[in-house]
Parts: sequence; structure tokens; C-alpha cells
Amino acid sequence: MEVSTVKGSPERKNAILRCAGEEFLKKGYAQASLREICAKAEVTTGALYFYFKSKADLFDTLVRDVAIMLQALLEAQLYKYLEPEHSHTTIDVELIDYLLDNRIPILLLGTKAKGTKYEGYMRRIEDQLVTSLQSMMENRCGRPVDRELARIIMTMRVTAYETIISRPYTREEALDLFNNILIYGRAGMNCLLDSLMSE
Repeated sequence: MEVSTVKGSPERKNAILRCAGEEFLKKGYAQASLREICAKAEVTTGALYFYFKSKADLFDTLVRDVAIMLQALLEAQLYKYLEPEHSHTTIDVELIDYLLDNRIPILLLGTKAKGTKYEGYMRRIEDQLVTSLQSMMENRCGRPVDRELARIIMTMRVTAYETIISRPYTREEALDLFNNILIYGRAGMNCLLDSLMSE
């Protein structure tokens, strides 16, 4: 792939970002090599430093916007998931498209951020979602719900999403999988809430 040699060109910056995403995904932040990124992007280290102050800045550029948006989208999906009138056959296509379009940054946040300010990011998101899920379950069934139960349910959901985006499914295959997970999860949640209300 030939990359523009013009200093400040978007093609050059995008090539660095693409190669950095691949390198971080393969080796993790701590083991990733800036020299390897530059070699794959066909740029000098000086060119890399023209765009990014450091390896940390490069990683931050890859994941920052996704980190902000992901939390909001997951929270919105959770609220829809627990609405009584929500159709069990309706998936949030905006969320799914976002997950699929941002596979690399999401996987970096989930499994490759050790040594960055994003280390533990997915765990913090999951903790916030557990709190929201527990609260919504309590509102629906009118009684206290064990936080560990909410944590296990949320962990299953997050793991399912991570599994789908980590594999090379087509958009149609991924949408079908997400939809089936939603149907399964909704049926199980309704059954669980009914059981909790009858205790």
C-alpha cells in the first residue's frame, strides 16, 4: 500500500492509525512496537510523532471517542431491554452497527488496554451497567435484587457482545446473533422477574 508522503496528509495519519490498531490488537499496548507500526504504515518514526505525541497518545486517539459513545449506547440499550412494552424481536441496530464499525477500538478497550489510562475501562462500564440493571430490575419487581445476580446477568450479556465483535461475522450474521441473544435474554429476564415478584 502506498501512503502519501505529504506531511500532514490524512492518508498518512489513517495508515498509522490502521496499523497501530492491528499492532495493539495483536500484542496489547505494553508490547506494541512503534517501529513495527511505522514499518507497516510505511512511514518514519518522525512522521508518527508529527501526528502523535507518544504511544499513549496514539492509543488514546484510537479509543477515546469510542469509549465515550460506547457507554451511552450500552446504557440506552439496557433501558430498552427492560421496558415492558419493548418488542423482544427488536434490536438496537444503531448499537449493533456501532459495535461492528468500531470492532478494533472496542476490543482494545476490552482486552488490550493494560498500561494505559483505559486499563479497567470495560470493568468500570460493566459495574455501572450492573448498578443500572439492578435498579431497573428492582423497579420492575418491586423488591430488592441481589447485586451478584445482576452482575452475572450483565457479564453474560457483555461476554456475548464481545464474542460476536471479536469474530469476523458479516453484518447480517452479527445482527442475527445479536437478535437471538436479545430474544433469549428478554425471555429469561421476564421469567426471572416473574419468579422474583412471586416470592
